[in-house]
Amino acid sequence: MEKALVQSTNFLPLATTLNGSQSKRIYDGRIRRSTITMVRISPAAAPLKLNLKSFPGRSPAIGLRGLVLRCGGSADGEVLNENKQAAEGKETDCVNLLEEFGTDFTELAKQGKLGPVIGRQELIARVIRTLCRESKNNPLLIGENGVGKTAIVEGIAQRIADGDVPERIQGKKIIKLDVLLLVAREETREERLKKLIEEVKQSNDIILFIQGAESILGNNYNIVGDTDAASILKPALSHGELQCIGAVTLEGYRIYLEDDLELNSLFQTVKVPEPSVDETVEILMGLRRRYETHHSVRYTYESLVAAAKFSHKCFSDRYLPDKAINLMDDAGARVRFHLTRRLAQVLILSSYHVYFVLMELLFFIT
Repeated sequence: MEKALVQSTNFLPLATTLNGSQSKRIYDGRIRRSTITMVRISPAAAPLKLNLKSFPGRSPAIGLRGLVLRCGGSADGEVLNENKQAAEGKETDCVNLLEEFGTDFTELAKQGKLGPVIGRQELIARVIRTLCRESKNNPLLIGENGVGKTAIVEGIAQRIADGDVPERIQGKKIIKLDVLLLVAREETREERLKKLIEEVKQSNDIILFIQGAESILGNNYNIVGDTDAASILKPALSHGELQCIGAVTLEGYRIYLEDDLELNSLFQTVKVPEPSVDETVEILMGLRRRYETHHSVRYTYESLVAAAKFSHKCFSDRYLPDKAINLMDDAGARVRFHLTRRLAQVLILSSYHVYFVLMELLFFIT
């Protein structure tokens, strides 16, 4: 037997109950007095039109049109959620977990929505070679925040979209997994993780990208609660049923992953060093047109060199090229903000503007 919800669809008050027992009044903007009535029916009876003449104490002349009894929900199809865990489990069955908890980098590359990847071609080629290996074909990118680990994966996705990869990984999809969203609900974490792995196995054309890999692969750092996520992933990785690219900071690798012998036999480490100042200038040159279009300014070569050099000397707690790109972006935003009357003109941004923005940032930091 299932529970059902009875509700008037033309917002007229329903003051009686079918079984004379449980009833609950609700109030909202449209239904000032409406009654939700709980009854028990057979699932085979839904949907069922009710005979208004059978309501005790009510005249048939009231004309409550559209009163429908549905098994397990209201006339609008709302699920009666008395058991929260059971309802969440049913919803998970009907949802493609890869679409809900992942971002398809390859599809974004085909649509031209990924930013340009400047430099790092040697690292991109090395990761592609690792993906084509027979064993230990799961690259683990090790580098500090801001050195461009995600940009390397985006570059691989762009090459796959362009068909510029070996035959072994042609047609593959690189999907970035949102780990925090995946483990958001404590009661269904393990179930969702197992179903997601099963989806990857069935598709046979997906490469998972796990940023912050220590959070899901580390034995001592496990945000999945009581669930040992590593023990769920390792069998699939060892049998070749799952392929992934991990990204982790140097500290995270040393603390949580370095001593795991089984994990080291599955992943091939790829160190991602911080680019030099000259390499950062080349990266900024490649990104210049994108930021010029956004801010309606023109960056001189000297301003890009200043952004790379100043950020390298003054922000010791961050890493190139990310901190240089941030300084370049801030300088363009500041010039456009303070000269809003000259929106029709393309402003020339010099090294002076970069230096001035740097002084502002240092002032606020200190």
